[in-house]
Amino acid sequence: MYYDHDDGYVRNVYLNSETSQTFAQAYRGKLMWKPNDTTSVIIEGNYSFSGDSAPFANHVPDGMAALSYQLHTAGVTLPSNPYEVSLTQNPALSNRSYGISLHGKTAFLGGTLTDIASVEFVKPYISVDVDNTSIAQNYAYIRDPETTETEELDFASPKYGFFSFVTGAYIYWDTSKLQLTVTDGIPGAPVLANISGYVKTDAQAVFAETNFDLTSKLRLVAGARYSMEGKLASAGYGTENNFNCVTTTMSGVIHFCDLSKHWDSFTPRVILQYKPDADQLIYASYSQGFKSGDYNVAALTTKPVNPETVDSYELGYKYGGRRFTLNTAAYYYSYKNIQVQAADVVGGAIETLWENAAQATIYGLDAEFAGHLDEHWQVNLGFEWTHARYGNFPGAQAYAPFWQTMGSVGGTACTPFSAGCYFAGENTELLNAKGKFIQRTPEYSGDFGVTYTHPLPVGSVNANLTASYKSNYFFDAANQTANPSYWLVNTKVSWISPTGRYTVSAWGKNITNSLYYLWGQVDQTGPQNDVAPPASGGIMVEAKF
Repeated sequence: MYYDHDDGYVRNVYLNSETSQTFAQAYRGKLMWKPNDTTSVIIEGNYSFSGDSAPFANHVPDGMAALSYQLHTAGVTLPSNPYEVSLTQNPALSNRSYGISLHGKTAFLGGTLTDIASVEFVKPYISVDVDNTSIAQNYAYIRDPETTETEELDFASPKYGFFSFVTGAYIYWDTSKLQLTVTDGIPGAPVLANISGYVKTDAQAVFAETNFDLTSKLRLVAGARYSMEGKLASAGYGTENNFNCVTTTMSGVIHFCDLSKHWDSFTPRVILQYKPDADQLIYASYSQGFKSGDYNVAALTTKPVNPETVDSYELGYKYGGRRFTLNTAAYYYSYKNIQVQAADVVGGAIETLWENAAQATIYGLDAEFAGHLDEHWQVNLGFEWTHARYGNFPGAQAYAPFWQTMGSVGGTACTPFSAGCYFAGENTELLNAKGKFIQRTPEYSGDFGVTYTHPLPVGSVNANLTASYKSNYFFDAANQTANPSYWLVNTKVSWISPTGRYTVSAWGKNITNSLYYLWGQVDQTGPQNDVAPPASGGIMVEAKF
């Protein structure tokens, strides 16, 4: 059982209320049945209800909203404080999920046979002020419930001298629905658009992995996975209740019914491991990865995005001694057909598409160290350098701001920031993002932590301090919206009961009050971002049952 609640850290000055609230409650339970020493069956159920409005509490930096002229005539000024917004209605994001799983294991042919089956229901809800201002213009409501069923059967063999293997099969079914409603301003206002649709997924895979002990110190691991997947999609204007999958195309309305696409892939993996002794491991690996294709029903586009693939190479060293551990690796990833939002010119207008439009190369180094200085003190260090660039990305979206004497209402072009000149929005441009940074990938990152433990007459105390660093990175392929480099420092001091059942903690997060962002973008309405939480602290009580 888990419960958490936060009143929020961003203020909506228009409604004089707090937003960016978070809440969560989760429950999980298990039942085990063991008919004999080699067989077990576990049934597990889960339920959770959570919400976080921070990703949609959009702040407009520098007052650059496409409705700047309307705001001026209404005598409204957008807040400059990044922890303040001015919205017609507070955003909402909630998610309710529940499911059940069955995990069975038994001895079979000298090995172990495992069966895992599950079903999960997810029901998210989102409401958001699209224009990001206190002018009642556009508001969106999104429901996209999803049902997922899985079945996996694995067999792990015993060791036959120098050889062992694992093989299995996996089945995946998923139905994801969408109901998107856009209104003219506040709730209850006229509906501008209703879009509904669904994507159904039917996927299967078989896999096998073998282990060959070539010598007492040298092992070869070789495996492969063959995947088959089909997607079925329908979408059109209408509500979930009245949307019917029919092949008739309504006049002037984008509408498609039961479009289908099938993909398959063969993805191998090879690892060569060398163990000089019991504490050390040197390895080299090659693997291929596959990310499923999909349909973008929200955009009412009939063109699916195809799978993206990656070739991964890694060389590493691991040490696991009594006093410390060390993990280091050098890696190289070559991506093809990266799934991205791109753009195309259709009939003289720019339309947003979900396409396979990019290639990319990522390579870098990472290292992790953890050590016990003595019986009380423990330290850990981590560092990563990542070179992540697009190799080719034609049609990447970029934006250029424009100003007019009457803003987005009309008027004539004028000199930015001059008297009587108002920001009117962003014009979409197309560029090749070759050489630009891949989104959300800092070039440098690192972390440091120290933990102190000590017994008390009753129970024990545990205190830790962690600090992490990320260099600046971008939220978009055109590299127009950036997150500045920042440090994040957290701390926690806990008392733990003698049995370990109860824990009482005092904690602090972002105690240096670093300013950074969860998300940022530029679109036709202008730039916008969502600020991350400032310094915070509290008391936490935990109990294990």
